[in-house]
Amino acid sequence: MMAYSPLKLGAVCRHWRKIVWSTPILWTYISIPVFKCLQPGRIILLQDWIAHSKSLPLTIYMYDGPRSSLICGPLFQVLFQSSHRWRYVKMDLPYTLLFSILQSVRDLSLLRALWIYRGEVYGSVLSDEIEKRFQPSIVWAGSKPKPEILRIDDYLSQRININWAGLIHVEAHTWTALECIRLLRCMPLLETLKVLFIQPRAPTDIDPAILLGDGPFIHDNLRTLEYLANPNRVDLFSSVEFPGLLSFSFDIYPNILLLPDNQLVMQKFFERTGSNLQSLNLNRSGFSMESILGILRAANSLISVDVHLGITGDEQSDSVLASLIQLLSVTISNDTICQSTAAQGKLLPCLQKLRYQIQKNPFFFQQWDLVIDLFGPPENLTQPDRRPLWDFEMYSRGSYSSTLCLDDIPEVIQPQFAALQSAGVKLKFPSSSSSTSQDVPDENESEFGMHLPLT
Repeated sequence: MMAYSPLKLGAVCRHWRKIVWSTPILWTYISIPVFKCLQPGRIILLQDWIAHSKSLPLTIYMYDGPRSSLICGPLFQVLFQSSHRWRYVKMDLPYTLLFSILQSVRDLSLLRALWIYRGEVYGSVLSDEIEKRFQPSIVWAGSKPKPEILRIDDYLSQRININWAGLIHVEAHTWTALECIRLLRCMPLLETLKVLFIQPRAPTDIDPAILLGDGPFIHDNLRTLEYLANPNRVDLFSSVEFPGLLSFSFDIYPNILLLPDNQLVMQKFFERTGSNLQSLNLNRSGFSMESILGILRAANSLISVDVHLGITGDEQSDSVLASLIQLLSVTISNDTICQSTAAQGKLLPCLQKLRYQIQKNPFFFQQWDLVIDLFGPPENLTQPDRRPLWDFEMYSRGSYSSTLCLDDIPEVIQPQFAALQSAGVKLKFPSSSSSTSQDVPDENESEFGMHLPLT
């Protein structure tokens, strides 16, 4: 019923049990599988659990399972008594149960983060659609919650009546571009927006361009934007401008090249928004090299660039990486990409780190001279007019990236790479000693899978 670590610790011995029972912070995370809520002893366990947490803020996680139990009144009554202490709340439940719970909570004055997922409904698709369509808006028993962090899907965004004005971090699932713009207008303090799976505009939706009139909607406070969508659904970017944006991640699925018109939409978005951008991640983005160059020129203040073009063939990936390195190289060897060294020096003058994700074989790369061109002679690394690039990493999902081992590169150019490393350049490549990657959890990531502010 709940996260059992305090119970396991208390079972070690009498001394440990005394410590655990008198340490409230160990009891502040409560996980409730609703489908088990009618099992004997669950209500008493919940009462004792909440009592052990004293007056500390609580993290609540409720989720459904293969047997939907909608008759959980006694358990919820116990849980609702502590709602004034709920700080982080995640609900992964069917709509009917979700709305019933939210409308019964009276005091969420301490609520800081709210994650709402549409739990799996074990019925027909038709009944699920009917449930979503005719579910009424939430009317809170108490005052409107004022969270700073919100994760919500499109159906609930129109029905959950919260104080949108105070939101700082939002994860939006299956929204349309129009809905994004409408809600951005309600969130002037928003700093982080993660948009997943932008939906096509419904026939009844107004074209965002018509809604906005003469120009794009401008949101001055947004600093971080993550975007994952199906290919060629980029109409949001034709209608918005984020002059304060510092970090942007663009990801599409599946990996196919964007249509030329949509690549142009993205280039114009960067021309309007990219002046202050410091970090750019183009992951599986399907851009042509011409578009990549246009984006980099528009976002000339970038400090960190991470690119994965979604190319499936190693030979193609080699060519794309070579072109990208040549674009940024001190020494130009391909006149078709850049006409002069003088023009080249104007591209990303603030760049400090370049990362490139390769698709399959991590050991295919042979054009090591391009990496040398990227940094130039080691004796020139301290020149004041040089781009401050000190970090290059090539990585793969199938292997670790580690500091470059000179034995992995041709002997003839080993002295040049050794000189770069001695001068302070960080070079990382997929390690030949391991073929599997191991994810290292972010120390700031919550158990809910979202990154929380440190303060």
